[in-house]
Amino acid sequence: MYILEEDDSGQFFVKNPPKETSPKSWCQKLPYNQLIQSLMDKKDILTSLKNCSSCEIQQKTQVAQDWCLDCEEAYCSQCSTFPRSLKVSSKHNIVSMYDIQRNPKDFKYRKTIYCDLHTKKPEDIFCMDHLKPCCTVCAAVYHRKCDSVIPIETAAQGIQGKLTTNYLLKELSEESKAVDNAILHRKKFSSVFESQVETILKEIKNIRSDIEKHLDYIQTNIQSELNAVKKEYSQTGLFLAASKFPFRGNQTRLISIVLDTEKTHHRCISGVLMGNQIILCDRINKRIVIFDSDGMKINEILLNGLPCDITVVNAENIAVTIYEEKVIMVVNIQSLEVHTELKIDCYGNSIIFQDDAFVVAQDCFISRIDSMSGSTIKHISTYDTWFCYYARTDVYIYGTGNYVVCLKKKVKTSSNIVAMICQDQPE
Repeated sequence: MYILEEDDSGQFFVKNPPKETSPKSWCQKLPYNQLIQSLMDKKDILTSLKNCSSCEIQQKTQVAQDWCLDCEEAYCSQCSTFPRSLKVSSKHNIVSMYDIQRNPKDFKYRKTIYCDLHTKKPEDIFCMDHLKPCCTVCAAVYHRKCDSVIPIETAAQGIQGKLTTNYLLKELSEESKAVDNAILHRKKFSSVFESQVETILKEIKNIRSDIEKHLDYIQTNIQSELNAVKKEYSQTGLFLAASKFPFRGNQTRLISIVLDTEKTHHRCISGVLMGNQIILCDRINKRIVIFDSDGMKINEILLNGLPCDITVVNAENIAVTIYEEKVIMVVNIQSLEVHTELKIDCYGNSIIFQDDAFVVAQDCFISRIDSMSGSTIKHISTYDTWFCYYARTDVYIYGTGNYVVCLKKKVKTSSNIVAMICQDQPE
């Protein structure tokens, strides 16, 4: 930092440090400025409490009483004798800090500055042409052709009243305030940062705790569902075991029933046992045929559509599904007449009557249909259903593809049991 000669410039020039240079190294390379250094030393001297520099090196704490203007160090009463006892520092100017602090305005800061080239020669000459202090040797050798070479005391007269000095003092004061504000802001930021770190760590801990609780909750639910599935699986096995129908092996005779049909690529005949009678629905010939227990034809009932399946309603009535017309016909076996036709909203592949309702299987559904009105009570989604049986409440057995499936409502699992699939379906 340099002070210009002219009063009206009011500018200071500071070279920017190279990017690869540290601030401390860069500051050490700056030119020495006596004015700034004196202001800094004066501020240090006027500090109310200052410790001895020598004692601090020895890791001791002692209040300083004297200040060496040449060493720019503070000394206690005991250490202040050391510089005077050494030849190299015997001429150092040591002043009392108490006197300076008591009358700071009367204190005149004087320090001997020696030439960089001739270290034993003080800089007591000032070249006005180069605006540079020098010793008498430098003045005779390097500045002999300069027009204005004067004593440094003459050059320093009135420097405190110059605008440049006042501007420098103002700038230094503002920079000092800026540094103080930066330090205060840094301390505040550090405090806020520490607080935020604690808050973030606490939030992370809480989030981790919540995640662990949620995982425990999921584990508990999965374990409960698995236990329920295991229990339902066991109950399904017991149900299948209890639902087996015994077949008697004491059959003594065979009967043969022959139905005359036209030549066709598709035959569909289903039947039921009703007392001592065998009742078959002949789809090709659009009729219901009644046989006795010996296989002799007793009677037949002609229908308007193609029957697909047949079921027993009661001791006198049977019901058949007419696929194309979406109709369930209820036929009286005694009178051989169709006395009820129920229009339904689905195609019926298979039919069974139980609990005062018809259970009809179609391609992708099993439907419970009211036996009085023909309205649909419930739809259950299936796949390629060609046969169904209503075992008990909410338990259905139906054929799909090459499998026989046991469907039980309100269970969320599925398992294969031998040749039968137990499939569960949620509500």
